[in-house]
Amino acid sequence: MISTSHHPEDRGFSTTELLVVIVVIGVLAAILMPVAGQLREGAMNVRCIGNLRMVGIALNAYADEHQQLYPPTFSSVRNPPNKNTWMTAVETYAGYPPKSSGGAPKPRAMEVFYCPKMTEEDRSGRRVGYFYNTAVTGVTVPRRSLSLQTFLVIEGSPANSDSLRASAFLANPPKRHPMGAVNFLCVDGRVETLRPPFDEADPRWSPAGNE
Repeated sequence: MISTSHHPEDRGFSTTELLVVIVVIGVLAAILMPVAGQLREGAMNVRCIGNLRMVGIALNAYADEHQQLYPPTFSSVRNPPNKNTWMTAVETYAGYPPKSSGGAPKPRAMEVFYCPKMTEEDRSGRRVGYFYNTAVTGVTVPRRSLSLQTFLVIEGSPANSDSLRASAFLANPPKRHPMGAVNFLCVDGRVETLRPPFDEADPRWSPAGNE
């Protein structure tokens, strides 16, 4: 006689068991998604720091070959005017072919000059996200006269400019990184990650404040 009974191992999941599995998966997803987001944010910040370190290497290599002077900022009125950005001046030192940014410089062709968190809109036109500290580069300042802790290049909100003063930065900090952090490249090539509140009186903004 053939038995029609089923072995216990042949039994499928009950509705209750399936619901429990779904709930467990949902809970795990709710826990892991914020963690994954934090890891992604952290990775982008690491890439931003890496970009600024490369920029520091390029700027200091340029200074080594130009009497300890960093490249000038863009100017349409200076006599004689400098029609190139400092980014254009150091593009080959950063590993890019000459004129990578084109005749009317658009540095977006050179990814190292952008924070990876910047959107396509942020990069539109000639807007950039890394800027010279105007206090250092608005005049000709030999590198040897600067404190190694002086801010050289700073992150800023996207703008069609290649330099930024402390007051303009404080009026609109970029807040691209966790907890509103901003990355600052110092003269010695170190990158400082600072969080609000930012202080215009910080001596690292000005060569005079480092004396």
